[in-house]
Amino acid sequence: MKRKIKNEEGITVIALVVTIIVMLLLAGISIGFLSGDNGLIRRTLESVKLSKIEKYRSLIELDRGGTEIKAGIKDMTNKEYMDVYEKEIRNDAEKGNLKESLVRRKDEGTVRVVTPEGFVFDVTREGVEYVGKQGEDNENPPPEVSTANTRVIFDPSEWTNRFVMVSIETDIHEEGQTIQYSINNVNNWRDYKDAFKIEDYGTTIFVRILNSLDMTSGTASGRVLNIDKNAPKVDKVL
Repeated sequence: MKRKIKNEEGITVIALVVTIIVMLLLAGISIGFLSGDNGLIRRTLESVKLSKIEKYRSLIELDRGGTEIKAGIKDMTNKEYMDVYEKEIRNDAEKGNLKESLVRRKDEGTVRVVTPEGFVFDVTREGVEYVGKQGEDNENPPPEVSTANTRVIFDPSEWTNRFVMVSIETDIHEEGQTIQYSINNVNNWRDYKDAFKIEDYGTTIFVRILNSLDMTSGTASGRVLNIDKNAPKVDKVL
């Protein structure tokens, strides 16, 4: 009887070990199926992302359709066409289906749209191109702008009673990035192309740089302190 009990105990231990091994194998397969590079969770998230991209693409295309039905569209230049489109898309971003999206004119023939979730699209007369999603490209971080690497230059630099021309110099601008400036606030950004005129004492110029997905980090600034338009005081001769 004692020998029989030992055999039964041995079989039980072996069965337990085999069961544990099988469970571990199944757990490993399940984890790989759910969370691997091509796992169910990843594929589900990718599917949701693609669905959102196509949803926004369709909405943006609708605004292109609105532009297409404008009178005289065939006679418009690319710039005139995109001027009309920009108004359509900005109106939609303010109070339509694309509400809270950011819109900017990249160049004469391109309008960029960035959705609240960070999906970036470039729109031309020919169509809508999906550029990418902000934050996904770790190899293309936004440049860190500061007064140490980006400068606002005033010409003339000495006192004047007229105006100054403002230019921007930076050590960190690279191809594919966009230098922008805003006057007296950080809300109304414009692309910097050439020196621009400032006529008022105390005007502050803010500068930032966008990467290829319109992400930015930090700002530099400069203040105009060399304009004096007040007439000189003349002492009365008694």
